[in-house]
Amino acid sequence: MKPVAPEVEEPTPQGIATTIARMISSGDLAPGDRLPTVRELAADLRISPATVSHAWQALSEVGLIVSRGRSGSFVRATPRRWLPPRFRGLAGQLEATKLDLSTGTPDPVLLPALGPAL
Repeated sequence: MKPVAPEVEEPTPQGIATTIARMISSGDLAPGDRLPTVRELAADLRISPATVSHAWQALSEVGLIVSRGRSGSFVRATPRRWLPPRFRGLAGQLEATKLDLSTGTPDPVLLPALGPAL
């Protein structure tokens, strides 16, 4: 993993989030890579931890990173192989993509047989 702090050009939430997003899309940060803690990055950049926290929230909202509590924040994995093929295109490339399935109908192949229950 490449160090993050030297890559940050603008120490604002938007600047930090943009840098991390660029590092993810370029492959400098791979899926599953652990990001520096909020306090570590804030100390390296000499800014408030709240500033880094806002950047992490923005990245999490768009689905680029995932927070695992005290374990840290990680680059989200990309494959979504569990989705049926007909939904993979709708989900895009990021695992955090949300699908509204409330307007659809279930795939009959995935439903359990009702005979034994009746």
